[in-house]
Amino acid sequence: LVLGPLLRYVSETEATIWVETDRACQVEVLGRQARTFEMAGHHYALVLIEGLPPGTEHGYQVALDGTVRWPEPGSPFPPSTIRTLDPGRPLRLSFGSCRIAELRGPARGRERARHEQEHGVDALGACAAGLPQTPRERWPDVMFLIGDQVYADKPGPVTRRLIAERRDPARPPRYEVADFEEYCALYREAWSEPAVRWLFSVIPTAMIFDDHDVRDDWNTSAVWRRQMADKPWWRERIRSALASYWVYQHLGNLPAEELAADPDYREVLAAEGDTWPLLAALADRADAETDGTKEVRFSFRWDLGATRFVMIDSRNGRILDGGAHLM
Repeated sequence: LVLGPLLRYVSETEATIWVETDRACQVEVLGRQARTFEMAGHHYALVLIEGLPPGTEHGYQVALDGTVRWPEPGSPFPPSTIRTLDPGRPLRLSFGSCRIAELRGPARGRERARHEQEHGVDALGACAAGLPQTPRERWPDVMFLIGDQVYADKPGPVTRRLIAERRDPARPPRYEVADFEEYCALYREAWSEPAVRWLFSVIPTAMIFDDHDVRDDWNTSAVWRRQMADKPWWRERIRSALASYWVYQHLGNLPAEELAADPDYREVLAAEGDTWPLLAALADRADAETDGTKEVRFSFRWDLGATRFVMIDSRNGRILDGGAHLM
């Protein structure tokens, strides 16, 4: 189990668990199973759990090919649970954005002090650390991560080391993320800290990108797009950014009914072998849409009892031609 479990979409009767694994396998949660799909040598699965009673709590484990891989042995955190929404209970919502997450090595104390002096304390990590001592009724029902889950233009030390091992960082794009493999490393660095990983396993999370998930000032203007398109490394960067966003963030935003109707997801599940060509084509389509047609739609909504939450893609879907600046 490389990353996850991430508890993503949750309603009154259903829940979605997202995982990344190190090889093809069958993933099982609460008796429901899903086969992984491959993307550029990486393996992912969404386990859809339906038919749960409203307002109920369910402890769960994650098994890969029949072997329990979550929780990890000796985990200091409470058991991972799914709590379905209760239409009669008031909602508690948490939200945040712009998280610079860096895994630190042996010099953890000094590195942590430097990081916190520069960026402040990691609020997501602080939430995770305080949650086990918080009464369950005061836990958030949903977390909204509203942009910049990762900083592709300013990776942390673990991703920077990978970049230096793979290519010459003296040449553009230097220490910025260049391709899908480096994006995968970026998400691992952001989501592997043990307390945060546990937090993601117990609180439903909705996500949307902002500019730093791709690059600072992404799609600010038509001039910006033309300038970036002229850079020889940009095509692979934007393709990898949108493809990785689709698999790491977007899929988990969708309820089972919408996933079943999504032609790209159906095509990926039906494919034999590596699905990277399909996702690269999807990313190219998404990046090319500048007229508002939105064949590839990243906006979504969650119905939370009597409350409807609408998450708008205000970055990728911009209309910029002819001097326009429309979302």
